[in-house]
Amino acid sequence: MWQPVHARAWRQAAGITPAAHRAASSHARPLGAVVAPCLAEPLAVLIARLRGSFPPVEACLAADKDGCGGPGAAAAAAAAAARPTAGGASALSLVRRPRLLICGPEGAGQGHLAAALLHALEGLPIHAIGLPSLLADAGARSLEEALVHAFVEARRAAPALLFLPHLPLWWATAPAALRAALLMLVEDLPPEFPLLLVAVADAPAGEVDPEASFPV
Repeated sequence: MWQPVHARAWRQAAGITPAAHRAASSHARPLGAVVAPCLAEPLAVLIARLRGSFPPVEACLAADKDGCGGPGAAAAAAAAAARPTAGGASALSLVRRPRLLICGPEGAGQGHLAAALLHALEGLPIHAIGLPSLLADAGARSLEEALVHAFVEARRAAPALLFLPHLPLWWATAPAALRAALLMLVEDLPPEFPLLLVAVADAPAGEVDPEASFPV
């Protein structure tokens, strides 16, 4: 027997977190008490730079400060970013393929920084595209298809973040088709599209393979 769909059901469905977003949430955590004295200042610098280069971050942090976390913060970020600026253009039009590479010698704390950054920006949808996350996509028949799924979900949820941990290892072990798919998906994004790519490398920038650093 056919049952009518009520508004409450739609609201409940809208509150379901996609699998890719749940996987990325497992990477997010605040700075621990042991590393906070050393990494709190670098984290503040990262966030300050993103405030200027990726407008949805500012709106997300402001909404979270006002107590509008979760979907409310994401909605606030989207609304604020689309609001016309003094020059008449939307804030989103100021974004030019924003990308962030957190790198440094192994053990320098870049993993802690990335996790704390994701934690600070949990109001925005976050989609992980590391190999474990791609392999965990039960609906994909290949790594390439899982990567496309993640990009499609991120674009649908924009403004959003894509998170790529262990970039050099990812690049060294990924099949050629997967590397090509990542390159094309990143390069095909419109320059003004509000999708931030955050990658982490356990090596100084000068030691990262140039081919591996193309996305960022």
